[in-house]
Amino acid sequence: KNVTDQSYEQLRQYIFNLRQPNMQNISFRKLLTDFSSHIESTFFKCVLDLPDEIPALFDSAEIKSHLFSLTKEAVNNCIKHSGASKITIGIQKQDNGKIIYFIEDNGKGIISDDGSIESHHSSGIRIMEERALLTGGHLNIISGEGNGTKITVVYDGDKS
Repeated sequence: KNVTDQSYEQLRQYIFNLRQPNMQNISFRKLLTDFSSHIESTFFKCVLDLPDEIPALFDSAEIKSHLFSLTKEAVNNCIKHSGASKITIGIQKQDNGKIIYFIEDNGKGIISDDGSIESHHSSGIRIMEERALLTGGHLNIISGEGNGTKITVVYDGDKS
């Protein structure tokens, strides 16, 4: 096996071992910190861009579970397809009250020449869309050939 295949198998094993047994007992920050540490030690640079205070929206075990699964899917796709050297995972609070959770890479992008999302990504994207909706958010994908991909889940505001 080549190095990429071995790394991919290591990620799959890591993800399998993170079965999310009890989301009530772990903060979203800790969950992302542990995950990003593994990504950085195994694959490429992984930066967390989190506010000092994580919005209360992310305290829900159900939301943490769905967003963590969405994050793993996005990172897995990045590792397999993007050729990225860096990924950023973060939360932004906007002045208009919206909260944006995002996963962004500096890879080759997933938009084909005709402007559509490449077909081999469609089932993973559908799953991420479903997970975003289950958390009360809306999934957006911004990508361009050679410009990386930014996956966002947008919320109307902190539901605390």
